[in-house]
Amino acid sequence: MRRTTRFTLLFMTLVLIAACKKEKPETKARAFFSEFKSDFLDDYWQHFPESATLNGYHAYDSELRIPDDSSRRKTRDFALSVLEKLNSVDAGLLDPQARTDYFLIRNEMQSLLWYTDTLKPWAWQPSSYNPAALIGYMLRGRYEPLADRLAHILDRLEKVPAYYEAARANISKPSKPHTQMARVITDGMIELLEKELPDSLQLAGLFGSNEQEIIGQALEASRAFRSWLGRLEEKGTFRNFRLGEALYERKFHFDLQSDYNPESLWEAAQYEKEEAHTQILRLTQKLWPRYFNETRHSYSLAESARLIDRIAQSHRPADSFLSAIRQQLPELIDFIREKDLLFIDPEKPLKVRVAPKYLRGIAIASISAPGPYDKYENTWYNVSPIWEMDADVAESYLREYNDYMMQILNIHEAIPGHYVQLVHANESPDPVKSIFGSSSMIEGWACYAERMMLEEGWGNNSPELWLMYYKWYLRIIGNSIIDIGVHTRGWDKDRVLRFLSEEAFQERSEAEGKWRRVQRSSVQLCSYFDGLIEILDLRDEIRSIEGEAFDLKRFNEKFLSYGSVPVKYIRKLMLEELEKNLPEDHSSDSLKR
Repeated sequence: MRRTTRFTLLFMTLVLIAACKKEKPETKARAFFSEFKSDFLDDYWQHFPESATLNGYHAYDSELRIPDDSSRRKTRDFALSVLEKLNSVDAGLLDPQARTDYFLIRNEMQSLLWYTDTLKPWAWQPSSYNPAALIGYMLRGRYEPLADRLAHILDRLEKVPAYYEAARANISKPSKPHTQMARVITDGMIELLEKELPDSLQLAGLFGSNEQEIIGQALEASRAFRSWLGRLEEKGTFRNFRLGEALYERKFHFDLQSDYNPESLWEAAQYEKEEAHTQILRLTQKLWPRYFNETRHSYSLAESARLIDRIAQSHRPADSFLSAIRQQLPELIDFIREKDLLFIDPEKPLKVRVAPKYLRGIAIASISAPGPYDKYENTWYNVSPIWEMDADVAESYLREYNDYMMQILNIHEAIPGHYVQLVHANESPDPVKSIFGSSSMIEGWACYAERMMLEEGWGNNSPELWLMYYKWYLRIIGNSIIDIGVHTRGWDKDRVLRFLSEEAFQERSEAEGKWRRVQRSSVQLCSYFDGLIEILDLRDEIRSIEGEAFDLKRFNEKFLSYGSVPVKYIRKLMLEELEKNLPEDHSSDSLKR
């Protein structure tokens, strides 16, 4: 009996050894990558505690990275180590979902190295130093009791003097626009430390001498940084904010992860600009008699500009702009449910608020969304206070965001735009696809949502709304044109303003704001048009394959199920899944590509 048992054990051992030797390469690759990804995220949060907090991973809430040489060396070493591990894996052996994660992580690490060693925004963009945004996020969170959140905030604040000291040491020759923006951001930090944080500490019964000392030191450091920024401006020694063609192309590659490049996107934008002008002229011919009580034999863009200007007079007063936004959001939800366009989770709250100062300086409205580990936190719809602006500036903004444009703004920023997309992204089973997504997918979805809502009948096919939509579409197209034009083709302010006002029909305030924005950012303005045309092409592609079986809701929800993955990867994932579900005799040129 013992001899039989020993023989059996020996036989089983030999079988297992043989099985291990015959283990398929893809099995080993997939097991390795699965273990790697779990370890990678733990290491990533440790290296980037601010990102951890913003994504809802709160193990490092007390940490604030000091942006000095030592920190950059650690970033460089971390990225190189991750890339070395990735290079040991054949991505072709991974399943489609894991392969997408592989490319997302690789792009993030390559991007980190390029930003750290080549672009170096830490050396010339003072606006990149913004501890207030994270503190504000923690202060308004619901993930922990207020007292616990305040304890973590105070731990971070103790490091603020060293943080600003490192920032001053880093910056030698900044750009003027980023210095001006930094002043606004730092004003927001000072306001938060003077008012909002002490009020919260009082509410929690924690505003003792130790807390006052910590806030006092952080406030002193913030004011000193603000004064230093003022001296930089007075000194007037600035570098050019423009990236130039070579840097711009690499940033475009890393930031958008698109099948387009700057040149091909420029060409597509020029073509779509002409198409939009054609639609605007058609709508001008239809609407002109209604507003001017006359019929013309021909119409030019000059008549379109007059008509848009007339319609723009229909807008809310400045003091009711915020309330009008709040009132419209439930109507958008009802429409989506009635048309069954996609699922909107009623348990994920959206709150409209006045944009804090540290979030101003880029756009009139924005979304602050929770990360995948904090999916039940509030999403904030930030609206800049038009009612606080000078009367002529406020009127210009109100005409730009008139009764029709406000609807498109709300669709874009909130429902079913950014708010809905980011809620869906947080439901992705793999956080990598939400954490390391593409701004092109995120902005592209919001732009796609505008087009989809109007196509499905929002606004009862009002020609005024469609006219304003095409004006908005020209803004999307124009974003790419001016961004590429300014950063790679030397466009100056006059050319930008002339293009935006004469060819995109934008109000002076909006055009001036866009000029400020294109100086303070780069490539991001391309993400709207790039993402939109990629999504529309994908929808048309799948519709042509499925024919009468195409279902818009199914497309929308499947597209959103992949987190914030670049559209080129979503396309591949959706087409691969579609191929599996097609009959064997079904052939398609799209699926063969």
